[in-house]
Amino acid sequence: MKELVEVMAKSLVSKQGRIAKAIRTVMKAVATRENVKVIVEIV
Repeated sequence: MKELVEVMAKSLVSKQGRIAKAIRTVMKAVATRENVKVIVEIV
């Protein structure tokens, strides 16, 4: 499982951060709709 997480993490920051940015955008849209605050942190 740890290896899968590492591979996924590498793919999140690749492609000039576009995937990570897309995840943040989706989470922000859902949070706005649900009227909650969300912080997405990719470590």
